[in-house]
Amino acid sequence: MSRASSTVSPRSLTAPLPPELADLDATALEADLDYVTRARACAADPWYWLATAVTTVDEVDATTPVKPFPTHVCAACGTYHGGLPPRVCCAAPTRELTYLKLLARQFDRGLPPILIVPKARRMRLSWLFVALHLRLALARPHARIFFISSKQDKSAELIERARGILARLPAWAGGARAVADSADPPTLTLVETDARLVGIAEGADQLRQYTASAILADEIGTWQWPRLAYSAMKPCIDGGGRLTLVSSAYPGTWHEMVSGTFFG
Repeated sequence: MSRASSTVSPRSLTAPLPPELADLDATALEADLDYVTRARACAADPWYWLATAVTTVDEVDATTPVKPFPTHVCAACGTYHGGLPPRVCCAAPTRELTYLKLLARQFDRGLPPILIVPKARRMRLSWLFVALHLRLALARPHARIFFISSKQDKSAELIERARGILARLPAWAGGARAVADSADPPTLTLVETDARLVGIAEGADQLRQYTASAILADEIGTWQWPRLAYSAMKPCIDGGGRLTLVSSAYPGTWHEMVSGTFFG
């Protein structure tokens, strides 16, 4: 039975099958329905997609560096846990990371088109927005998505994170896509849809010739020319794109952006 054409609602296999499905193998039917259910849930809710399909890499953990995307945290020990139901840690239920869920759903709506997100260390915001921009590429053919950092090698690291997330995604979440790579600039291309994620260094002239579906400006507060870079990035998203500015605390332009005085 085709996954794309199935319109059968999931049901317990203990319930009787309708006559038109009686001749199908129960295990295959269950797998097919599970695939469709998960795929539709991923398409409908970015938080479900993150919680059930996305993995991150913890470079300080030599034993199990690949971990589920964090959705909950233990208030007692600070350990992150993945998955949607609360886990028990230190004899108490973990707390949902609601700030990540709210940001994921806000980004998915695309409103406002310019999103300013202050961050602290180990809040998982870089992983969050790399994953969400990858999800956008999976959903939008011919998308042009740019990761911008202070240096190109840092942007290349963000592209590498996206490549790793994609490689570990289950098929029902958008995995198993044919990809092509380019090193200069670092680029990840989804072959079937020609959607691209491109990593470049900051600069007032880096994007002047491009139109962007989305731009992730990582640690923009530390850039040498953040004001000029913003002036160059904003026209690239006119007409339906989105711009996400993320940085830890920094004086000057970033402080003005966060406080609202930059746009006054």
